[in-house]
Amino acid sequence: MTHIAIVCEFATCNGGEQSLLAVLRQLRNRFEFTVLAPEAGPFPDALRREGIRLIPWSVRGSDGTRLQRDELVDRLAATVRAIAPDLVHANSLAMGRLLGAAADRLSIPCMAHIRDIIGLSKAAIADLNRNQAIVCVSEATRQFHIARGLDSSRAATIHNGIDTDRFHPRQPTGAFRNDLGVPAGSLIAATIGQIGLRKGQQVLAQAAAAVEGSIPGIHYLLVGERHSQKQESIDYERNLSLMFEQAGLREQLHGPGWRDDIPELLGEIDLLIHPAFQEPLGRVLLEAAASGKAIVATDVGGTAEILTDGESALLVPPGDPDRLAAAIMEVSGDATLRRDLGRAARQVILDRFRIEPRAEQLGQFWADNIG
Repeated sequence: MTHIAIVCEFATCNGGEQSLLAVLRQLRNRFEFTVLAPEAGPFPDALRREGIRLIPWSVRGSDGTRLQRDELVDRLAATVRAIAPDLVHANSLAMGRLLGAAADRLSIPCMAHIRDIIGLSKAAIADLNRNQAIVCVSEATRQFHIARGLDSSRAATIHNGIDTDRFHPRQPTGAFRNDLGVPAGSLIAATIGQIGLRKGQQVLAQAAAAVEGSIPGIHYLLVGERHSQKQESIDYERNLSLMFEQAGLREQLHGPGWRDDIPELLGEIDLLIHPAFQEPLGRVLLEAAASGKAIVATDVGGTAEILTDGESALLVPPGDPDRLAAAIMEVSGDATLRRDLGRAARQVILDRFRIEPRAEQLGQFWADNIG
């Protein structure tokens, strides 16, 4: 059986890790997998539950500080050689850089997965181009980096897939609503993702203030947590709560933090709002669409590769609280529109984003590069 080693940086279980887990579940009978990742946290815990081999790997030393690049490259090359896989795949842009730097020390194909749309230095692009192949999660992601020097002949677009048995339309139980104290009949609008500037939660706060009084009883869920320890990120999170409070929405804002029951939670909400400033291919959009939820999102990055404005979602420009407020009011006030958007979004997933063909596409890409 072909042996694939996968290098991961984080112990959290966010979009990149969730997408990888979905692929591993689908392809475990075709490939042998070894994952290099931190040994403690939600992601390694999930790997153990799945019975997937884990080799402890961290970019940080025992004191918690990030190791120097040269040491990391040496350690990565030595660890991969000891595992002796047929191919090594870096699950993120940062790990793709390290793997590219180590590629000339390895006698196997090296591959990077780019899940971000961010400006990169020439040195970063050069590192990525040392990999034999590069997977981009959307065509928008691929074109963005090609325009900045990524080798187009090495880069392929393979969309993430979604497990449509795990994420599907559900009848709300009311349990989550009761736990939060949301009155029956009140609309629940959720945004799901890391708390941070790029996700645009402050634009949602501005839009919520604008619609206050126009949508009686709407409640907002901010699902997720802040990972950055920078002071600006701490201030950002604090100011979010203050913005809702100043708008008179203190009792209508709920911050349940990180959740590991997103499929069930999506069954309890009425509307997903995704106000991100940039989104390579938002996993939460795939999850909400598969769950048959009405979606209001910003038209950025790869979002338009999933959703079509007016058909399967309402898409608005990023950083525009007035347009976001108008879309929220339109969807919130029309149950039929919410139903139709949700049904159309679910069909998009069934037609183009099911995990089975997307995982097979990545598996074939691995096989083609092994030769």
